[in-house]
Amino acid sequence: MWLSLAWCAAASAQQAAPAALSAPVPSPTGWVAWNGDNFFGPCRGDCSFALLGGREISTGLEKIVTRPVAPWDWRWGDSGFVSGVFARRLATLWGAFDIVPEIGVGKRFGADAKAAEGWAALGFYWTRFPWDNYLHTKIGFAEGLDLATQIDRGERIRALPGRTGSVLLNYFAPEIDFSLPRFPDYELVLRINHRSGIWGLINKVSGGIQYGEAGLRVYF
Repeated sequence: MWLSLAWCAAASAQQAAPAALSAPVPSPTGWVAWNGDNFFGPCRGDCSFALLGGREISTGLEKIVTRPVAPWDWRWGDSGFVSGVFARRLATLWGAFDIVPEIGVGKRFGADAKAAEGWAALGFYWTRFPWDNYLHTKIGFAEGLDLATQIDRGERIRALPGRTGSVLLNYFAPEIDFSLPRFPDYELVLRINHRSGIWGLINKVSGGIQYGEAGLRVYF
């Protein structure tokens, strides 16, 4: 009898339970975590600002990337560069590949390089490595367009014969970042800020000026 009463009570409680309790648990978002719905809303840890500074690199980027040539073997120019970059994550694929639009501004300093720059680019970064529990690492690049306020001598001498250069060029910035697991919102940034005409595709410009930069990125 007691078993019968317990069974009846359990059945009645199940029938009286709200429908929401029996609703299926929402499935995971899958292989992509999309941030576009809130992209223009308040920042929630997916925004960042980086302050960077560095020196002109005379060694061609193709040699640095494809050889590769160690930084202590690079040829360095005389001009300097400071920049600020605002970025916000748009999506993450497979929990490890971030797609991050960015906008940046920078200023050159030197006898042959005085222009200011502004750019808009899309960044692609791999963020998962086996040693992340000790030192979180991020590797990738940003690709977009860069507009300078003038054509400095450092870029005129890189133009193809018969050309003086171009204020509008391609922007390409390979980058590697490091952060401590205890302080994930602060990254050490190492980046090459590179302008080029993509082998003459843009206004028949062969190459542009480039800078090796280091700085700090803060997420908020």
